[in-house]
Amino acid sequence: MATKNLAVVKINNQQYLMQEDETLMLEKVEGEVGKTLDFSDVLLKVIDGKIEIGTPIVSKSKVTLEFIEQKKGKKVKTLIYKAKSRYRKHSGQRALITVVKVIKIS
Repeated sequence: MATKNLAVVKINNQQYLMQEDETLMLEKVEGEVGKTLDFSDVLLKVIDGKIEIGTPIVSKSKVTLEFIEQKKGKKVKTLIYKAKSRYRKHSGQRALITVVKVIKIS
């Protein structure tokens, strides 16, 4: 069984577990569709079964991502309700999402 290359990357103050040739949905990252971007904030990586843990970042490592799509996510609705006072308030939002494909972990 072949081992998969894995990495934990910090993007926009959030950590994502990634594998090569995997498609992920991230919070909004600036970039154009079709372009590639390198991230060097790699916290952990596994290449050919060899595990490297950063303190806090693994030196000389990066993850290359390709932008697939920029879109809006599902609508999230919130409701505020106070009993016995007839107070009700509705609000909602759609988070901006970036769909990326992991090209290379090195």
